[in-house]
Amino acid sequence: LVVEGKNGNALYFNGQDEYISIDPSFVDGDGFTVAAWINPDGPWSIWARFFDFGDTMKDVFVAADGRQPGTLVFYEQESAASCNCVIPPAGKWVHIAATLGDGKIALYVDGKLSQELPCPVSTEDLAMQNNLNLFIGRPNRAPDPLFKGSMDDLFLATRKLSAKEIKSVYAGVVVPEAAE
Repeated sequence: LVVEGKNGNALYFNGQDEYISIDPSFVDGDGFTVAAWINPDGPWSIWARFFDFGDTMKDVFVAADGRQPGTLVFYEQESAASCNCVIPPAGKWVHIAATLGDGKIALYVDGKLSQELPCPVSTEDLAMQNNLNLFIGRPNRAPDPLFKGSMDDLFLATRKLSAKEIKSVYAGVVVPEAAE
């Protein structure tokens, strides 16, 4: 379903059966970046995923953290690395970006780094999984809820973007750092 978005039209996820599957080759590079303007319907549902890449045993995802109420988390399941921020208010557009690469994970909110931590899991580790699923708006783990709300300007890159590049994506301008 297409609805009014932050910048024109946005995708609406009903929280029941609407999500996006990404081709597993997305994790064939040496890192990745996932970003979007997000506007959940009502309060963020605990463990509802913005995205989830993995096989239920070795996953990386962004969700409302069920362990720490009021927290949004970019979580790497195997090592338990978790970048956190205060959960953005419901019913309001917020730009979320997550990067993995160079031995680190990072979470950005509205173009600003919230937290960056070491992470031993690489895209190569993810790519080697037998049941690899890459979802936008859906968890790999069945009991967890699907995302309910709108997403606009979904951005996927097969490398870890720099903080400067994330600020550009947030501003709506995508220019590779090497070209600046």
